[in-house]
Amino acid sequence: MFDLTQPEQFKRATQSSFDNTSPAYGTNDDFHWQFAARLVDYAPIIPGQHLLDIGTGTAPAARLAAHKLGTDGHVFAADLSLGILRLASHSIHTDDTNTISLLCADAEYLPVAASSVDGILCSSAIVWLPNYVEALHDWHRALRPHGWLIFSCFGGLARQTVITLLSKSLKPYGQILPELNAPFNTPEKCQTLLATAGYLDIRVTIGPDTPLPTNAEASFAWAWAAHTRFGIQLSDTDYDRVRHAYIDAFRQLVVEQEQWNHDYEQFILAYKSG
Repeated sequence: MFDLTQPEQFKRATQSSFDNTSPAYGTNDDFHWQFAARLVDYAPIIPGQHLLDIGTGTAPAARLAAHKLGTDGHVFAADLSLGILRLASHSIHTDDTNTISLLCADAEYLPVAASSVDGILCSSAIVWLPNYVEALHDWHRALRPHGWLIFSCFGGLARQTVITLLSKSLKPYGQILPELNAPFNTPEKCQTLLATAGYLDIRVTIGPDTPLPTNAEASFAWAWAAHTRFGIQLSDTDYDRVRHAYIDAFRQLVVEQEQWNHDYEQFILAYKSG
């Protein structure tokens, strides 16, 4: 189960889930590619640098960064899931590049030497790390002096609100749906986390808004789409009960929609001291 109070169990569940990812995941037209493209655009990449792409998935950020690095640069694309790295291998092959190396690794304990990389990319993956504080410290260790880190995540309350509603509806049936975004959903939270881990010159760029459905039935459909990734299984009867419970709770939200139904992309850039 995806229980954030049991970090190692959570990581095993995450690894297993992504090992079984569909080949359609992370294609050039989906959200992951678009989010990664914006991340790479904001990254201070210089040709010839050696980079880490953490939680690489199907490697969109690594592939885009490799184009900027040129033949003298290199990207180590790391992920915990061997299954998704196989998909990444296929996507990298289409680029006909030898400047990307795949690395199966725990993002919280990188198997790289201290002060060995110029920059670190993490496109929408930091929320999947149960020990994200430890991870940020280890990434700081891996960076060379003056090296940089950039990661992306969502800000706002929309995802937190609807996932929490669905999680409460699922709890009576012994199912856990974690809300992953809460530790990162404001620029202030991200800045505090990075400052505590020793990073300097922290900058947050706000990207496009991504409003979620405001219709109760459509909102449930959006939230329920996560059930496959998190291995949630219900009988038809229990599914109907959960759906009705969610819709009732959604309709009883006491806050105004403009106060919570406003998510936005965040791109957080920071540096290691010299």
